[in-house]
Amino acid sequence: STFSFAQKKKHVLDPEKAISQYTLKTWSVEDGLPSLSLTDIVQLGNQHIWIGTYNGLVRFDGIQFDVFNTNNTLSLQSSSITSLATDNDKLWIGTHKGISYYENNEFKEHPSLEKISGYSVEKLFIDSDKRLWIGTTAHGLYVLGQDDVLNKITHPKINNSPVKAIAQSKEKEIWVGTDLGDLYKINSALQATIAYPSSFTSGISTLYLSKSGVLWIGTNKGLLQAENGKVIEDESITFNDAGDILEDAFGNIWLTNNNGIYRVKK
Repeated sequence: STFSFAQKKKHVLDPEKAISQYTLKTWSVEDGLPSLSLTDIVQLGNQHIWIGTYNGLVRFDGIQFDVFNTNNTLSLQSSSITSLATDNDKLWIGTHKGISYYENNEFKEHPSLEKISGYSVEKLFIDSDKRLWIGTTAHGLYVLGQDDVLNKITHPKINNSPVKAIAQSKEKEIWVGTDLGDLYKINSALQATIAYPSSFTSGISTLYLSKSGVLWIGTNKGLLQAENGKVIEDESITFNDAGDILEDAFGNIWLTNNNGIYRVKK
């Protein structure tokens, strides 16, 4: 396994071109990566690429890898990085033992998050109101507002399953998927209700809202769509362990899993 970028002058991948038509640059452990088990990747503003691994947080400038872990960074809760999220010039870092953040070239701990210190984090998500949503492994779902007040989303079932996926609709509703296969919709009052009950037979691993308003749902057994009150299985793609989902500028849906990259053409 390696870490790769496809490079071309255009800002998006042309769906009519094969990956082989792009320049592919690859980096591996020999180049300074602490691990090949990469958990997340984001860009902070127009600056560095940040990569989460189970052996530390990596900052990459295109040439050099700088690795941050509990041995050299006191404010980092754990070297096992699970999720990353960016808000302007702030990088939020989810780990197996809590959350830290990086701002102005310094790693810090947020005082409002002390009550969930030590909790294993599954997913971080920043919504359009700049709120930080925190999905945990065994303690449910939390949201940190711009007023620095931490709220827990109260629902009996959501506390008993790892929160794996978070997305937001154009109407500002928050959608949450769990490892038990429950899909929640959360309104502006932070009230959670189960959407499409009994529609999923396996855990939900990723969620994505398309520009047209279709909710794409990646599960441990394949890909589904939710629209107009119905859940439809996409029979054109059959694979296990859905990873990330992305819609490109052409309206095509790209998906990843452990076996490669898939494209659903518009």
